[in-house]
Amino acid sequence: MTMWHVRRLVLALALVSAGRLAPAQTLGTEGDTFTIDGRPQFLIFISYFDGLRRANAKQPNGGVDGDFAYFKRVGVDGIRVLPNWQYLCGAGPTDDGQKLFTAEGTINEPMWPTFVEMLDRAAFHRLSVDVTFTRDTFRRHIPLAAYAAAIVEVAKRLDAAGGYRHVLFDIQNEYPIHDMSHADVRGVLSAVRAVDPQRIVTASAGSGDVVHDPAMTVTAYHDGRDARWHEAATARAEIEAVRAAAAPAVKPIYYQEPMAFRKFRDTCGHGEWPRSGHARRAARHARQHGAAAWTFHTRQSFDLRERSLVELLNADPEQKAELEAVAALQ
Repeated sequence: MTMWHVRRLVLALALVSAGRLAPAQTLGTEGDTFTIDGRPQFLIFISYFDGLRRANAKQPNGGVDGDFAYFKRVGVDGIRVLPNWQYLCGAGPTDDGQKLFTAEGTINEPMWPTFVEMLDRAAFHRLSVDVTFTRDTFRRHIPLAAYAAAIVEVAKRLDAAGGYRHVLFDIQNEYPIHDMSHADVRGVLSAVRAVDPQRIVTASAGSGDVVHDPAMTVTAYHDGRDARWHEAATARAEIEAVRAAAAPAVKPIYYQEPMAFRKFRDTCGHGEWPRSGHARRAARHARQHGAAAWTFHTRQSFDLRERSLVELLNADPEQKAELEAVAALQ
């Protein structure tokens, strides 16, 4: 028995003994909507980019349970994690040792148990998980063949371990700007679906790069950062454009990375964006015009090594109030 299996067994026994073990919910699709355990539902996600390092942070202040419990309590349905994330703002360590993949494109085995435990904790809190892979968050892009093989290996392992059907894959964040062609995307999507046909998979892009591909389950859309991003006319035009680009397929449109609520705390070249009221209006208009899910995109999740997202939001009450207003749209 490997150390990973030992850790999972210990966690499972602890939850059973506490009477708290809950099955993971099943994330699905039906036409142009998401479903949770077969029931259509508009979903609210939150950016949780640095979630793997938060899961790997040492107790008593580490871990993800505090964040996950808060998300669920206020009405958030899921998190978006980038397990190879590195916020390279200026010079600094790459922290490759805390990523799911190595720079060569293999599974970073010491981090695999942490990754699985993070997914398990999300399941316990009844949260869906968008696992967004990146090959660009290393000093050099991971070679495409190795990168594809690593994603396929993740799919195989999760499928073999019970499915983890609350998890969807984005096989590359904003693939057109990271040296992946439509053909490359098609190849990786098809490879994942070949080993795990039930996995919800996508590849994220803006409306001008949306493609119709039979292997893509949902359309993950990143808006153009228009100053009118929160207006009804903008949402309607964006959703109509995405639908037209994906036609004749009918799939859920997932606002995966709309305008960030506000700047990252170290600025790093990011400007200040419109604040209170805009995110809640953008989410409401997206839902009214047919989007299946909307993400509260916060740059505060870019670095969670030392503080949880709840701690960071508590220090930014304006942003916290906006998140809670968005989550209350359910």
